[in-house]
Amino acid sequence: MIKYVLLVSRQGKVRLSKFYITLPPKEQKRLIKEVCGVTLKRSSKLSNIVDLNGERYIIRRYASLYFIACIETAGDSVGNNNAATSEVAAGKKASLTNVDDGDNTGGEEVIRKFGDNELILIEIIHHFVEVLDRYFGNVCELDLIFNFHRAYFILDEVLLAGELQDSSKNAIINSIKSMDATADQSEEAMATTEQQVMHAIKNTFVPGANQQ
Repeated sequence: MIKYVLLVSRQGKVRLSKFYITLPPKEQKRLIKEVCGVTLKRSSKLSNIVDLNGERYIIRRYASLYFIACIETAGDSVGNNNAATSEVAAGKKASLTNVDDGDNTGGEEVIRKFGDNELILIEIIHHFVEVLDRYFGNVCELDLIFNFHRAYFILDEVLLAGELQDSSKNAIINSIKSMDATADQSEEAMATTEQQVMHAIKNTFVPGANQQ
């Protein structure tokens, strides 16, 4: 699972941020500040996988933007995951593995969690970039600044609750274009309604408007 995704410029400006785990705003800002500080100082020759303060990050640079994803690791225990803790308390296993090591004489369950595959996450980031590039046509930082809402739409089509939702670029683009068409129709309908309202007001309150 991806915990959160960041898009950061070379100047350290956050162009997109999406958290899939619940964190207080202050904690979010602290994490963003930490990872941005490390990311901007890293050489392009270094690995795309970074371990920082107990978290694992996938970092890829495209032109002037850094794409950053914080992922789960094998060290993420049930005690650090509120959702997983509640599932275990309810007797559910979910994606956790129930292991009996033989040393567990107290009858308690030993819960282990597998971490994400870093190489797959690198490809998921590249998949997101390819979708952006196909939608905007040679995507650049300005596209994300002036059309940030569309960037979030695309991210929501790619990832759902931190997991890959759709691996088909064509399906994602078609879905976004369908939403764009619906939005355009709504704007046209609103503009038409506004013109009708203004015309009615003019005819009602402006003397001689009907005669013009």
